[in-house]
Parts: sequence; C-alpha cells; structure tokens
Amino acid sequence: MFEKRSSWWARTMGIVAACGIVGILAFRYFEPAAPASARHPLRIGFEENPPVQIRTAEGFSGLSVETVNEAAKRAGIQFEWVETGRSSEESLRQGLVDLWPLVVDLPDRRQFMHFARPWMHSSYVLLLREGTQIADRSVPGRIAVFKMPLHSRLARERFPAAQVVETAAAHGVISQVCTGAAAAGFFEMRMAQSELRERPPECAGVVLRLHTLPNMTLQAGLASTFEAAGQADRIQREIANMFLDGSLAVLIAKYSYFGLDDTWASYEQIDAERRRLWLIWLAIGVAFAAGIVLWQASSLRQRKRAESALRESEERFRTLANTVPVTIMAAGADGQATFFNKTWLDFTGRSLKEELGWGWAENLHQDDRDRAIREHSASAATHQACRVEFRLRRADGEYRHMMCTGVPHIEPNGAFAGYIASCVDLTDIESAQDEARERQNLESLGVLAGGIAHDFNNLLGATLSYSELGQMKLDEGSTPEEELLKIREVAVRGCEIVRQLMIFSGKERGTVEALDVSSLVSEMLELLRVSISKNAVLKTNLRKGLPAVQGNPAQIRQVVMNLVINASEAIGDRNGVVRVETECVHVTPDSNLPGAKGREEGNYLLLEVSDNGSGMTKDTQRKAFDPFFTTKFAGRGMGLAVVQQIVRGLGGDIQVASSVGNGTSIKIMLPCATGPISVKERHIAARQHPELPIHVQTARTILVVEDEEPLLFAVSKLLEGRGFRVIQAGNGTSALELIRNRENHIDAMLLDFTLPGVSSREVLQEVKQVQPDLLVILTSAYSRESVATSLAGLGFESFIRKPFQIEDLMVLLEGSLYMLPCGSPGPSETLISSQTIDPSMP
Repeated sequence: MFEKRSSWWARTMGIVAACGIVGILAFRYFEPAAPASARHPLRIGFEENPPVQIRTAEGFSGLSVETVNEAAKRAGIQFEWVETGRSSEESLRQGLVDLWPLVVDLPDRRQFMHFARPWMHSSYVLLLREGTQIADRSVPGRIAVFKMPLHSRLARERFPAAQVVETAAAHGVISQVCTGAAAAGFFEMRMAQSELRERPPECAGVVLRLHTLPNMTLQAGLASTFEAAGQADRIQREIANMFLDGSLAVLIAKYSYFGLDDTWASYEQIDAERRRLWLIWLAIGVAFAAGIVLWQASSLRQRKRAESALRESEERFRTLANTVPVTIMAAGADGQATFFNKTWLDFTGRSLKEELGWGWAENLHQDDRDRAIREHSASAATHQACRVEFRLRRADGEYRHMMCTGVPHIEPNGAFAGYIASCVDLTDIESAQDEARERQNLESLGVLAGGIAHDFNNLLGATLSYSELGQMKLDEGSTPEEELLKIREVAVRGCEIVRQLMIFSGKERGTVEALDVSSLVSEMLELLRVSISKNAVLKTNLRKGLPAVQGNPAQIRQVVMNLVINASEAIGDRNGVVRVETECVHVTPDSNLPGAKGREEGNYLLLEVSDNGSGMTKDTQRKAFDPFFTTKFAGRGMGLAVVQQIVRGLGGDIQVASSVGNGTSIKIMLPCATGPISVKERHIAARQHPELPIHVQTARTILVVEDEEPLLFAVSKLLEGRGFRVIQAGNGTSALELIRNRENHIDAMLLDFTLPGVSSREVLQEVKQVQPDLLVILTSAYSRESVATSLAGLGFESFIRKPFQIEDLMVLLEGSLYMLPCGSPGPSETLISSQTIDPSMP
C-alpha cells in the first residue's frame, strides 16, 4: 500500500511539474522579450502610406508616426526617421533600419524580422464602379493598385487570373477605375477612405462603391530587426498604455475617416491581446484542475482494471502451468521459490509447502546441491537468464538429470521480480543420444573396417603375388631378390596404414614434414596399379621439381589411395582411364581456379584425380563429403569425408566436378611449403651400410624379450646371422630370471613394451637395480611418445618401432656396441639415449 501511495504522489507531482513547465513556457512565449542591445539612436523607416504615414511640409506625420513617436518618448527610447526609398520588408531584411512603425504580420516575414504585439488591423477592399459584379476570386480585366510591394503581392495572391497594374500615387488607382482603364482598384481600407475624400476630376458623375474582401483582415504592428526586438516590445507596451489613458483614441480620431469607429476597432485589437493572455492562464488553470481530477478518476479505474487483469493473468498462468507436461517453478527477487506447478509436485511427490523457499533443494543430489544453489544465486544477483543442470530425486527415489532454464521476471516499472523457470528431464534424451552416437560409431567403424580391409587385401594380394613370383624364380634356380624387395615395400606400406589407423583413433600424432608429392605418388604406382580394377588404366602426369608441401606422408598416401580406388569403382566393368596429375599453380585475388576464392596469394600444389566413369548426380555431389555417406560399401575406405578432413587439416581445399556419364574430377589444392623437402638421413645411412661388420673382437650377447613367438624366432635368427649370441625370453617373468642370473653376461636387451605377466615397467626397474649398465632397446607398435608416457619416471636409452627392419636395429646396435673398444665403459656411458628408429616412416 505504501508503494502504491508513493507511486500516486510521484505521478501527481509529475503532472504538477509538467503543468508548471507548460505555464512558464506559455508566459515566456506571450510575454515580451527582454530588451536586446541595439545601436543608439535607432533608425525607424518611413514610407508614404496615408493615413498612417504622411509627408507634410513640417516633416513626417500620420497615425503610426505620431503614435510611435509618443510611445518611444514615454519609453525613453530615441530614434531617427529614415526614408530608405524601399519597402519595409527590404529595409529590415537588408538592415537599413532598426524599426518600422506599422507592418502587416505575415508568417514568412517572421523569418527575418521581429513583430511586437499587433495594435491595429488592416482590412482590404475593392473600389468598383456601380454595377460591376465580381466573384470572390475573379475580377475581369485589370486591377489597379498603389505601388507598394505588399499591396501588389496581396492583389496577385487574391486574384491570380487578373492583370495587376501598379500606379505611382493612390489617387491614380481611383482615376483608372473612374475612366474604366481598370475594372477595380485594390486598397487598404483606411487608405481608400482617406483618398476618396477628394476625388479626381475624372470621377465626376461616376458612382463608386467599396467592396470589403472577406478573410483579408490582417494584423499589423511595430516591426524590428531581431537585435532591436526589446526596444520594439517596450514601445508596443507604451502604445497599449496610450490606449488606456485615451491619447491613442485622439490620434485615431484625428486620422480616421470614421473617427471613433476605428478607435473602438483598435481598442478591440489591443484589448483582445490582454483578454487572450488572461484566457490562456485561465485555460491552463482549468486544464490543470480538470487534468488532476480526470487523472485521479482514470488512475483509480486503471488500478482496478490492473488488479483484475493481474488476478486473471495469475489464474491463467497457474492453469496453464498446471497443464503443461514440464516442471515449472517461480522464484522471487531473493531467489527463494514462490511457486511450483502440479507437474513438479507430482514428479517429486512433495507438497507445495515443502518445496517453497529453499525446500526444493532438498531433493537435489548432494553432489549437485551446492553448485546449483550457487549458480542460481549468481544469476539472480546479476538479473541474467540462467541455465542450471542438476540431478533431481523423483518420487520413486531415482535421480533424474534435469536441465532448468530460467528467465528474469521484470515488472512494468523495470524492477527485478525474480525468475520463472522450466525444467526438462534429460535422462531419456541423453540415453537416446548415447545410443545414436553408438550406432553412428558402429557405422563409422564398419565403413572404416571395410575400407582398411580393402587396402589390406590389396597389400596381401600383392604380397602373395610377389611371393609366388619369388617361388617361381627359386624353382628356376634364380634369386628372387627383386620380389623380396617388393614384398618388403608392401610390408612397409602396411605399417603406414596401421599407423594411420592409430592416428585416426587418436593414439598418436602424425608427423608433418616437407614432402615431394610427385615423388610420393610415384612410389605408390605399383601399389595403385594392383589396387584398381583390371578394366581401369592408370595414367599419370607427375611433374618434377614442384615445390614441397607440408604434410604427413601416410595421410597423403591415404588420400591418393582412396581417390584412385573410388575413381576405379566409378569405371566399373567397362574400360576406362584413371588419371593422377600434379602441378604448381599461382593463386591471386582474381584467380578463377576451383577452391582459390578467399585464399592467400601464393603458390599452391594442385593434385587432380579424374576418371571417365559414370559420374555423379547433383544430389550425390552435395552429399559426397557427408560423414558415412556411401553409394557402394566396398572400397570406400575412410570415405571422402575423412579425405576432406585431412585436406583441410593441411590448410588446403578439395573440389568435385562431375556430371552423369562424363566422369568425375577431384582437385586438391595444398599450400606450398617454404622449406626444403625432407630427407631421412637414417635410411640413407642404412642403405649405405646394408651389411654391418659381424667379425668383432668379442661376440656380444643380446637378450630378446618378445611374447610373439614368430617375431621372437625371426629376430633371433637375424641377429645370430649378424654374429650375435641371442638369449630368448617369451615373457617378463623369464626375462627377470635371466637378468637376475649372474652367470648370464648380457650386453643388451631388446624389450617388448607389452608383455604378459610381469610388465615391461617391472623389468626396467629390475634392470636398473641389478645391471644398471645394461643397454635396453624398447620396441613397440606404439609411438615413442606413447611409450614414454606409460613409463613416466623410468628412462630408457633407445627405442625402435615395430615393425622394423634388421638394418634399422643394426644401426642402433652399431652405434652403441660396436663403436666401443674392448674394455671400454659400458653402453650406458655412450650418447645413445636420444636415438629413435621409426621404420614406418619412409
């Protein structure tokens, strides 16, 4: 109630203040302005215009001249009369005078002159011969006017169809009407009355009459420049005082043809201004009082309607809130709950009384309660929308995952009134989303497995083919050296695919280096040829000397392999051609190359794989890069979606151009690198020394710990062939027993990272205690980074990645064992701790 009264008084005082401001503005508008500074004495203009301005032998005279002289004398204002030879309008506009005694007030004139309150009015008439008939705005023939700019202007505006003729003297107008030279004469009323006292000889025997023009009574008063506005208003006030003391009536009677009739007309003019001021103040007072009364009545009605509407609104809200299938709550500005709908109460199985305030928080999971209240309170403090997740106990005791979204409730006066929130049970939705993600992952795994199986089948097919060729050569008695090298190359390619799978699964990062894409594709030609359809012919245009590209070689090979296989499948059972081309293009802002729009200016490598197969429809092209999209399962590999992901990860762009029956062209644009092409020095060294020395001063003993029996057997035989004494251990337990046995002198240990039983970590710990000088070379299919993370806190000297070549292993052994003379310090003192061999890299 106090707030309502305060609001009532605030509105009342607002209305009072507004009325006061309006009254002050009205007073300032209707009251004369304060005197402005002006030159002394002032200049006041004169223009022959009987009876208000007359030139006599004694000087200037007339009604306005004598009236203004007397008023200025009373106001103590000095001025001099000036005859400019120009109209009042021109004289004031050009600053030739400061005042003009009597000027008709027209709206356009107020832009460049100031008007004091009018003290006289001017009416206009037509001088006609008896019997002349005219319409309101139609005069036949010519109209004669006294040569004054205002008279000419008014005559032309009133009678636009007539010909207006100016005369130098006022009696000339009468002469033209009497002689018939003009159909009518246009006069100001007082001038016409004054001039008709003495008719010219031409008017003898002519009956004349005056026709008053309706709606042509104009206000007239003292005019001035804006600088002399204050003096003009002071003179005008004295003119009003002259009327009150009777002196103005004497002057008017002196110069007016009708005497006191004009006196009363001027009285009405001046008195009307005074009455207008009183009426304005009276109207303001009445309006103020009426406004207060009406406002109070209206406010009362509005308050009652608002209260009724509020009750109806609250009832509608409660009805609506209790019927919706979501839980709804409301809270006040202090954050405490004030309302819960029926759905909430049914969900929790509690009463409204139990939930009000902070009682609702009792149903929250204990791990979520403090956080939910804290987030809710923080949002209430800032009056911002909030979203809070928590677990809420249902009536059956099960905790459900809820998402509660609240919006601030702002009252019409802008005050924060609390929150209205709705809560949604996300438990079933999240379960459905998890199932959908699982299905999507399974679909992705199926597509991925199909593609990798295809690639591995090609590799295995190539391996079988080369092994059969090697067997044929053995049967013929020749050496299958070339076939064995090819088999090894195919095995390396298989290693790269496995590594790419590990990168794809997030187990390790791909290495990025400067690559020669043309050379990379050239190395794949044989593998590509055995991978594509027998009906497809592979043609290449791989330009030499192209700039390098920053990328991962395995990823680039995977991209090429997928695109070539897809192109082969598009050819199908008919004969066709698959083309692989590379070139360097320069991109500028004006380039119209596919994928060049929006790219930085510079050199880019363009890799294009095209075919003349069946092509793709527009719909297929739009979906080609969608995840898991396929038109044919076999051979899709990781799909164009992953190809696109790889290309974009390298900062490039991929574009497809295809039409049904005309084949498909896929262009990949990759930014060129600034550095030189990477060269693997370790491979150069390995190939320069294909056979390491096996005749040494003392045979070295190596402990090979490997749980895969085929690999254990093969590596052991290769090392024995290179002059080593090999001790085998198939698990971690056997390795520990051999290490602890002092009778076994071991120079180095090749340790598999993943072992059954005793782990490699325990073996390493035992080695550091029992034989700290023992050289340990860890081996794993995982990257060195992954192994180092798992063995955090345990250092190891060297690492070689599976599958490895014997030459790479010998590089490590040569650097750590054979470079030490007999009797030299053990391997732990050599600079070998940073060596890593990763044979899966080319």
